[in-house]
This record gives sequence, C-alpha cells and structure tokens, in this order.
Amino acid sequence: MPFTKTHTNVIKYLVLLCFLGISFFGKSQPANYVTNGSFEEKYSCTGFNMIELSKGWLSIDSLHSALYYYCDCFQNVPFDGSNFQYPKTGSCYGEGTLLCLPPNCSTQNSRNYFKNRLKKQLTAGRTYCVRFFVNITNYSTYGIDGFGAYFGNATIDTITQANFYLPYLAPQIINANNNIIIDTLNWTAISGTFIATGYEKYMLIGNFKSDQNTNKTLVNPSGLPNIYCDISLDDASCIPIDLEAYAGPNKSCIVGDSVFIGREPDVEIDESCVWYKLNSNGSLSNPIDTVAGMYVKPITTTTYVVRQQLWCSGVKWDTVVVYQDFVGLPPVSSSGVENDIWVYPNPAQNQIDIQTTQASWFGANSRLSIYNHLGALMKESNIVLNNKSLIYTIDDLNEGVYTLLFRNPDGAYLTKRLLISRK
Repeated sequence: MPFTKTHTNVIKYLVLLCFLGISFFGKSQPANYVTNGSFEEKYSCTGFNMIELSKGWLSIDSLHSALYYYCDCFQNVPFDGSNFQYPKTGSCYGEGTLLCLPPNCSTQNSRNYFKNRLKKQLTAGRTYCVRFFVNITNYSTYGIDGFGAYFGNATIDTITQANFYLPYLAPQIINANNNIIIDTLNWTAISGTFIATGYEKYMLIGNFKSDQNTNKTLVNPSGLPNIYCDISLDDASCIPIDLEAYAGPNKSCIVGDSVFIGREPDVEIDESCVWYKLNSNGSLSNPIDTVAGMYVKPITTTTYVVRQQLWCSGVKWDTVVVYQDFVGLPPVSSSGVENDIWVYPNPAQNQIDIQTTQASWFGANSRLSIYNHLGALMKESNIVLNNKSLIYTIDDLNEGVYTLLFRNPDGAYLTKRLLISRK
C-alpha cells in the first residue's frame, strides 16, 4: 500500500496540532467508554456464574437478577450442557432473558437488563458510535427484534423492579423493527449513533419493547408451548465518532528491549486499528498487527504508522517514532530542567533561539544533535549558551518535524520537538 502525499500532509497537520497543544483524547479520554465490553475481566471464577463476577457489569434489578456469566474458567464455554456458544472474542460473554411469556413465566414478565457503569461520563453535544453483538441461545423458542441500548444518569439506581417492560426508558440505540435475530451460532451486530446530553453515566442493554410490540419468529418448536428468548451478549462499545487515531508520543528504546505504542487495547478499537512500518522511501510496509496498541522491539530507529477506521467514521492516521539513537542515555540530571529550556519560534524558518534559565546544566560545552522524523541524524554540533541564549542556524534543513537532542558534558540529555515550515 503506497504512502501518498495526502497521507504525509495529514500526518504533518496532526503533528502541528500537537505542537499547538490540541488534545486528541489519546490519553485523557477513553476510546471505548464501556467498561470491560468483552467481559474478559473478572473478579472471580468461583461460586455461581452470575454476571456480577464480570467487572463493570450488573443486573439493573438486584432483586430479580438472572443474568449469567459464561467463561472458560467456569467450564461452561463453549458448552454448558444445553447451549453451545463460542464468545465473539476472548473466552467470556454474558447471557440473559429478553422475552418470557406464560406458560413458563408468570403473568408478570421476566426480563433482564444488562447494566454497565461507563468509564467516564459522556460529553454533551458529542456523537457516539454504539455497537454490541448478540445471538439467540439454542434452547430459546423464539428469535426477537427487541434489542436496544439506553444511556442514562444515576437515576437508574432508583429502579427497584426491572424484571418487566420499562415504558419510561427510551433507548437511544434501537434495532430496526422486524429485524428479527434468529441466529444461534454467529454473532449479530446491533449498532447506531446518538448525540449525548452530557449526563450519561450508565448503559443498559435489553428489550425496551412491550410484549405486544416485540416481533418474534419461532426457531425451536421442540420448546413449545413455552415462549421465551434468551440471548448471549458480547463486545459492547461506545466510541466517539470523532476519535482521532493515536500512535502515542515518540519514544527511545534500548536495543533488545521493547516499548508500548498506541492506545490501550480494547473492544472495537482493536479491530479498527491497523499498524504499519514506514519504509525509507515513504511507502508503508505490509500490515504488522491489528490492535489499538502494542509492544514493539525495533533494532533500528523505526517510524510506525497506525490507520484507524471505525465502522461509523472515515479513515484517520497517526505516526510515532521509536528511536535507537538515544540508546543508553541517562535521564535529565536535574528535575524540571526540560521546562526551563525554550526553543522558538516553533514552527521555525531559518534559525531558532535557544534560551534557558539553567545555563549551568549546559556547562561550558554541550552538544546538540538534530534528528528527522525517521530518526536519521541530520545535524550535530557543540553549543555554548552565552548569556543563557543562543541563536542557531537551521537554514540547511528541509521543512519537516525534527527532534532536538541536547546532551551536557555530564552525559545527561533532554529532547525538544521542532517543526520547520517556510510557508
């Protein structure tokens, strides 16, 4: 896959915005707001396999909880004695009842609602992409179309009886009417987008239709006359539609060691991110992984490129350089020195002004090395900061992004980023 001029311009734009201090929510905000969307994180594998053992998940109704937790550690995956099901990803998933009518249920319906405490409250006016995957258990008699997701505030905790239809909750994400899910093996996506009001702290997944309005299709005649639908749930996600690609800050790495780049792996964002290496001629390598973030172990200075495409938005790119040129350098010798050294203007054209209130750190003779975005050494010279200032010429460098490496006589170092633009 060629790395075009358009891709390069996009990356330059992203880097420039980083210089201006604009955040892309790489670390300050989660990518997927659903806690433990894949059900893989667990508190325990002992006792009865209730949903409460899966981190972040509960039943909305503590008095009538009948949500179950299926995981290989309980030895009920893929076969629990009556249902055969592999998780969509990993080794765990949830299960609950979305429709249950007489004669096998009482005159009062017996429904379940999955409840998840989001990692962080949603932002007002921001659009979110929501997706979760379901299928019908083997022993269910009917498939249904009643799938939805509701996002609300702490008033959800005041609901004391929730084992039936809840007409006062209007889900923001609704499965299409008459889109009846009948598959008992493959996972089907329920998805949609909505604009948050800013008070959403919880997500509920369940059937928000009345019994009469829930459309159904017979899938298991041997279970009649019982009328019910149990479903499996996995890989739930709620991701901002404007989420930028995130490769992380540039890093250095000792030969033989590894460093982490990108975001923390999570449901949905993992499948959306493909990683490449940037070749010396500007083209991309073959894909090296599909994940939000990963450990890398380069043997030379390497630029990694991540391509992100959510199911609900377009393609976005980001890059990160892992340097091998800084191998073995000790940390900055004085805490906070890096905050007392300034390089401006930034972006620069033909020269920069290096100023500091820590001239003693530089000593009588320090060294400045300048590396391009690929980690290649472009320029190197000894420097002396007279009167705590130095004008340094860079007119022999092309436009682009550079790393300035300052090393003092004691061997300590610090780095600064510089953008050269002559437009």
